[in-house]
Amino acid sequence: MRFGRLLWIAASWTSTPNAGVYGALNPGQWGTLVGYKSFAIVPIIRDVAADAIRATGRIISEGTAVQLNVTVHNLGDVPGTTTVMLYANDTAIGDQVLDDIPPQAVEEIPFTWYTKGVGPGVYVLTAVAGQVAGETYLSNNNQTIIVTVASGGGTGTTGSGMSPSDLFRGLLLSWLYFLIVALVVLGGGITVAIRRFSLRTSAFPREAQREK
Repeated sequence: MRFGRLLWIAASWTSTPNAGVYGALNPGQWGTLVGYKSFAIVPIIRDVAADAIRATGRIISEGTAVQLNVTVHNLGDVPGTTTVMLYANDTAIGDQVLDDIPPQAVEEIPFTWYTKGVGPGVYVLTAVAGQVAGETYLSNNNQTIIVTVASGGGTGTTGSGMSPSDLFRGLLLSWLYFLIVALVVLGGGITVAIRRFSLRTSAFPREAQREK
């Protein structure tokens, strides 16, 4: 916290009784009586933040165009202009300029990521809100999320998630899993029934011998 001092002209020494005792070596000398008041200086905050990245899905089919939205917040006391940049790993997806964002305002910026040719794998999406004039706090200017690009089924249209072939493959695996579980349960039941039948048939001759 800093402090300042406001000065103003109060009156002429020559027209103010005893003014000289406050500021003049010789009472009655020509001069000006100056008043003052101290006050706290509140610094003006300049700060923009990248609040979030929102994707239409975290599993993306290769070849699709994915909608991404970056939320930018002006946390400062004055309007600010910033450039918002979006990256997939180290590759730039795009950038947009936001002019004079009002203080405390929140803006959502749309981007489109064309995944054709990027290759399947895990990607780190990073949004960067560029430094505004006079900004010193930069740790909130970046935001990241992790997405996965899956191979197959890309059509070049906006979308996310599994492709039809991936969906069919997933359903087939699910059916096979349930079929295997059913066979195991059924096989266990048959085994128990056979063992019980064997025990009963082996006990029958012994009972017949006792009766004789």
